[in-house]
Amino acid sequence: MARKKRRGGAITGRPAPGSKQQRPGSIPFQAELALAFQRMQAGHGVEAESIYRQIVARHKTHPQANFALAMLMNARGLAGAAIEHLQVVIQTQPDNLDAQTRLAASLRKLRRDEEALRHFKIAARLNSGDYALYNNMGNTCRDLRRVEDAEHYLLKAIELQPDAPEAHNNLGALFSEQGRTNEAIEQFRRAIVCKPDYAKAHRNLATTRKHEKYDDEISAMEQLYNKPGATDFEKMQLGFGLGKAFEELQNYKQAFEYWSVANRCQRILSPYNIQNAFGEMKAMQQIFGPELLADADGARAGQVPIFIVGMPRSGTSLTEQILASHSAVYGAGELELIGQLVRKAAQGSIENLGRLRAGDWRELGAEYLAGIAQWSDGESYVVNKLPENFLYLGVIRMMLADAIIIHCRRDPMDTGLSCFKNHFLGSRLDYTCELNELGTYYRHYEALMAHWRDVLPDEIYVSTYETLVASPETKIPGLLDFCGLPFEETCMSFHKTKRMVATASMAQVRQPIHQRSVQKWRYYEQELQSLRAVLEMPVSL
Repeated sequence: MARKKRRGGAITGRPAPGSKQQRPGSIPFQAELALAFQRMQAGHGVEAESIYRQIVARHKTHPQANFALAMLMNARGLAGAAIEHLQVVIQTQPDNLDAQTRLAASLRKLRRDEEALRHFKIAARLNSGDYALYNNMGNTCRDLRRVEDAEHYLLKAIELQPDAPEAHNNLGALFSEQGRTNEAIEQFRRAIVCKPDYAKAHRNLATTRKHEKYDDEISAMEQLYNKPGATDFEKMQLGFGLGKAFEELQNYKQAFEYWSVANRCQRILSPYNIQNAFGEMKAMQQIFGPELLADADGARAGQVPIFIVGMPRSGTSLTEQILASHSAVYGAGELELIGQLVRKAAQGSIENLGRLRAGDWRELGAEYLAGIAQWSDGESYVVNKLPENFLYLGVIRMMLADAIIIHCRRDPMDTGLSCFKNHFLGSRLDYTCELNELGTYYRHYEALMAHWRDVLPDEIYVSTYETLVASPETKIPGLLDFCGLPFEETCMSFHKTKRMVATASMAQVRQPIHQRSVQKWRYYEQELQSLRAVLEMPVSL
């Protein structure tokens, strides 16, 4: 089936793409628009932006100038500013397909998924034959954990364009997150048939299936990995997949080499400044001392918020799966709402958190409680298992009077290895790409957790991975008791619970509890010497 060509994409001085509102000769400021377009074409974006802003200063709702400014803002990574200009465009041109689509995409960048979905739906009504819109709606519903809607839209995308590799890959990811492993594998393989060099689908297939011998699918990954001109992105995707395959084949040296290259490529693609993270940790320690926390009087609601924190790959997903198997608990996954509220309250400076009053904290807490209420089906407890919320335990205590905090710990070497060999989406975990930085981050995390234990005594439940998997019959009841939950047998057979799990542990939580991952780092003892050395160094915030 022929691919449908999408409209728009260029920044022009003409009517905004997709518009039916303007007729030739009816566009105000044509000369200025033409000049701005010429300056843009000549590579003088600053001059072009100045002209567009002059037009908007005289004609606030000018659709062409606002559309062009939105494209310039998006090109600079300023999604919020782009959204404001695109909203102006669709006020006067609600049937502007390109503006609706780009507004939805910009909202997605800021994780405003409900709003994004609304505008994708408007765009789909304007162009019901565009498979990409249904693919985007499927992904948005997937992030909103609306499984049935996500599957419906992705299947619609495939119906419109059966050879669309992205839709097959995304449907495979949705199936994998639900534990529908065989269906996921089938979709990843279909994606590869549609596009044999689709590196992301190869990685997804490799991380979903088991490898008992070297086969054609591993060979295909290696050929793509070694092809002349393979990009950093392709090597990153394929390297993580090949590392997983060779680990299962017990070729540990080769596995580690692939992971090392994959992480180097990821760092190239996503530069990371670890000092920013350390600065935030230090600020949290300084702001949230015993004096401030003694006055905590946060918001309350019918639902009790549970936070599972720690390092990635420390057992946070396993702990959430155990709790979410209880009839009174909803596992909401990794919600970024706390960090968003912190940035809102800080107004550009973390130090501003120390100036908030009790009423401000309760207001923020009420906003969080309203946010989690939309995720659950009325359960009494809602779990947020974003590991790096360990940064915000002081914030959580000030905002939420009834918050339950569970800290997951695991052997630091096993934690470090597991972080290094897994591909994480987004940039917030890019410290895992380099062993020295990973070890240094771990030591700072330990220092901050020591502070929280000092200022929040008896308020943090510590769940140690090794003891949990060794003695689940005693540790799981203890965990439930800390949360104020009566024991339910379903929590012991958590691997049978059918729910969406969208983390790197999605396969592990479908298995009965085991100890196969304990001390796994010893297979890579030589390769992990630098990590071990850093972990043994003292660190203070």
